Amino acid sequence: METETMQSCARKILERELRDINENPSTHISFGPLSDDNMFQWQGIIIGPVDTPMEGVLFHLSIYFPIDYPFKPPTVKFLTKVYHPNVDEDGTIDINILGEEWSPALTTEKLLLSIISILMNPILEEGNQNQVCHPNIGVDGTIQINILGDQWSSALTTEKLLLSIFSILLDPILEDSLYPMSNPYRHNMNCYNKKARGLTKKILRCWSRIKLLCHSNSKARAAKQA
Repeated sequence: METETMQSCARKILERELRDINENPSTHISFGPLSDDNMFQWQGIIIGPVDTPMEGVLFHLSIYFPIDYPFKPPTVKFLTKVYHPNVDEDGTIDINILGEEWSPALTTEKLLLSIISILMNPILEEGNQNQVCHPNIGVDGTIQINILGDQWSSALTTEKLLLSIFSILLDPILEDSLYPMSNPYRHNMNCYNKKARGLTKKILRCWSRIKLLCHSNSKARAAKQA
């Protein structure tokens, strides 16, 4: 009975949030349930913010609400590929408000606006990829440099190896980084922007082709009906 009560309360809150966004639509975000049969599985859309490498892209996100929402946070993931320090390769968003800093006062609208904010201003202190103090050293102490792999030479001694490790502590080798999504932003903003813009252009080209195909199909259907 308690579970049913929580689920009923969560459903009412989600229905209210949906009603509010429909009555006062935002220019930056939209969201809603994937079907009328499941109020707890939504999809959100945010527009890539102006003056960022993501400008002009419609980012789709999956939003799964627990039955004890809003006391527990939803699970939110990017469905659209995004190159960003706070977003893992599988779309997981690494920010504290989706974890220990979640507040029942947060709504879906506020949450999506917060995600837009981190697209503009990454939070490097948060996220699994940003919990390392050095780009060539993993959280388990693994050292990622080529001389410990395919560039190893039998001429290297233990002394030379340790001196090389000492050298990367002073001057990280970003090409060997264990954390390719976050470290270009940390150490080379131009590199980060170039890669992020490149991905954005690919997404926009893909959307253009999809729109063109849909338009062609619509014209073909209209011609058949005529």
